[in-house]
This record gives sequence, C-alpha cells and structure tokens, in this order.
Amino acid sequence: MAKQQLEKATNGSAGAEVEAREAPIIKSGALSWQSEGYSWREAFVRLPAGMIFQDLQDVPTIWKNVQATRQTALQRFDRVTCVSFDESWLVKDVLVADAGPQHVVLAIRPGDLIRLTSKSAEFQDERHRIRWAGSGFAVFRRSDDIQMIPTYFANIDAAKSEMYRLLYPVAAKQP
Repeated sequence: MAKQQLEKATNGSAGAEVEAREAPIIKSGALSWQSEGYSWREAFVRLPAGMIFQDLQDVPTIWKNVQATRQTALQRFDRVTCVSFDESWLVKDVLVADAGPQHVVLAIRPGDLIRLTSKSAEFQDERHRIRWAGSGFAVFRRSDDIQMIPTYFANIDAAKSEMYRLLYPVAAKQP
C-alpha cells in the first residue's frame, strides 16, 4: 500500500524514526492448485523476491491479488504450502484460518517453518550471468539483465553447459 510505503514508526525507547518496510504483494499466478477435494483444497505458492516469513503472519493483505481472481482465491480451511523465492525456507500445509476479498490469515504453528539450503549461488563471465530466477537457474545477459535462454535449469552446471552450447559458437576448423 502506498501509505505504508511512506509511513514511519517511532521507536519508543530511543526516539529514533525507522522507515516501515512494505511487504511485496503475491501475484495470482504464483498460486497453483495441488488438489481440490470436497471439503478443502491444497495450494502451492511461490513467494515473490523480498518476502520474509514474518510477512505471512503480520500482513494479511499480501494476498489481495490472489483473492481478486476467482480461480485462485483461497477459502477458509484450505491448506497452503508457501516457498520463498530463493527456496531457503518454506511453510508446509498451513491452514487458512480466515479469507476475504482483500486478505488471507494463515494459522502458522512454530513447527510449520522449514529451513532449506539457499539457491543464492551465482556464476558469471564477461558477457553472461547465471543466477536463481524463482523456479530454477537462468542465463541473463550482463549488460541489460535480459534472460537469454527461456529454459530454467536445476543447477548452475546445467545452465552453464547450455549457455556455452547455445551462446558461444565454436569456430569452424580450418584445413
């Protein structure tokens, strides 16, 4: 929200002003349905870059784009698994405690947070950079950060192999 962006909180003990952080909004395309049952549904959500675990607990309006679309709108008692952008953590099978047209409240227990190894490794040469792109490693041109190969790879080595095969042509041998 725009007013949250400029809102400032005052620290009572020190009297210092701290700028409030605005949580990123989850896009409706980030949610996919695992299954739809008679009583509840199970969803998988890839969280946007910059989202932290605390946002899921404290900012129920991060779901407003998801709730705006009938096909993706969460309902009470649905189960949701959320994975961070860099896959360093996930929240597994949490219950939707409340859902409305602009918000979702998740019932997150202390044991629902699972820490994973981060996908923050990177490779780069003079022309290209390979980095995590949300659902896999991708090859980007360094000069303008355009994705050069439309495929995502499970690891850096696979991306590097394709990058050299497709973007670095081998010179023809001279007789």
